[in-house]
Amino acid sequence: MTDKPHTIDAFIPLHPKDLDMLPYCVIGLRKNVKGLRNIYVVSKENPEDIDDIIWMPESRFPFSIEDVATYIKSTNNREGWYFQQLLKMYAFRIIEGCADNLLLFDADCVICRPLSFFDENRALLDWTEEQIHAPYFEHASKVLKDAFVRVDLAKSGITDHMLVRRDIMEKILQKIEQDGKAWQVLLEAVDPVQWDKSGMSEYEIYYNYALKWYPDEYSLRKLTREIGLNLAALSHDSRHLDILAFHAWALELRREKFKF
Repeated sequence: MTDKPHTIDAFIPLHPKDLDMLPYCVIGLRKNVKGLRNIYVVSKENPEDIDDIIWMPESRFPFSIEDVATYIKSTNNREGWYFQQLLKMYAFRIIEGCADNLLLFDADCVICRPLSFFDENRALLDWTEEQIHAPYFEHASKVLKDAFVRVDLAKSGITDHMLVRRDIMEKILQKIEQDGKAWQVLLEAVDPVQWDKSGMSEYEIYYNYALKWYPDEYSLRKLTREIGLNLAALSHDSRHLDILAFHAWALELRREKFKF
């Protein structure tokens, strides 16, 4: 690798539903991520008036959401969820000059207090226990074959972020590309039963691959997080948390309950 080992860039796929949260997301990253350099935001249209980001149009990637829809024949617009996973997996190949450590981050989340993503020379991976979902592992085994091993039956790699390394992600893509273009192979391997649901996880793929094949270069840590129902949650009361998530579905439930 060519960068200083602890230099980090952030990568945020942006859906229009999260545009209002993006400024808070960016401020949280800039204020609280140790070693952060650039923040890349990828979206169809330029999120104007957002300071301190580098915008990347989706058109730079070798696939579009329309391409995804030819494989994921969803009836509830789920193709966008698969599309953003591919953006994350291809980020290193598209962003010229980005750091070798890329923090993939959800646009609807805010880091509330200072965080390091390294413990000395080990990268830190967060984990959860709520989202143990069998189709993710079935899909990963299809695309990586015997290179994929689920490392812990009690832990999931699905959170609101993941620190990924250029050389490891490239090895994952190259293994998948033994059967064709990686993005096509990934989509073709999704069980049609899951087209409207959740049949693929880029985070489970990376998390398990990295811990299996690079165990001496990673450590696990569990961050504290809650779901925020309004921006008042970003007051000083949130400082006991690492991350606040402002998911659109939760906000819609609140609006419906209180008739906002």
